[in-house]
Amino acid sequence: MRLGMFMMPLHAAGRPMHDCLAEDTEKALLLEKLGYAELFIVVNYSAATEPYPAPLQFAASLLPRTERLVFGTGVINAPLHHPAMIAAEAAQFDHLSKGRFILGIGSGSTPTDNEMMNVSPDARERGRMLAESIEMIERIWASDPPYDFSGTYWTTRIKDAVNPALHFGWLPKP
Repeated sequence: MRLGMFMMPLHAAGRPMHDCLAEDTEKALLLEKLGYAELFIVVNYSAATEPYPAPLQFAASLLPRTERLVFGTGVINAPLHHPAMIAAEAAQFDHLSKGRFILGIGSGSTPTDNEMMNVSPDARERGRMLAESIEMIERIWASDPPYDFSGTYWTTRIKDAVNPALHFGWLPKP
């Protein structure tokens, strides 16, 4: 049996971020010690009790202190990010972690995050944004420039060389 944890780091509103990070670091290291396989870290921008806008930064701080734990995002809110940014940041973390990464991506459900970023409150529209984002991310990972991807919500155009970190390396070409 493989055990994993979804860390929804609930902390008292107003608690200093460094205290939250220190506590959650201890929890993550305990998971490694206990033999857990995976740790998924929640993503929130505006929830005062869940202060994690950049879970990959937190997970990156844990990489040198862990050997087996696989890190996942729980979940990146696709409508709040350009797909090229998600593709690049996820690929970079995958390289940094030497494959100890699972990208969790979704349409978002925190109303205040959507309001803060001026994203539609309509779940169906955010679902369409998610589908387009996933398609664009997969196309970026599976191909080389030039890129000229246009959708309803995002456009990505690159004519020349692109950062090799964009590629996971293990994804097959279409």
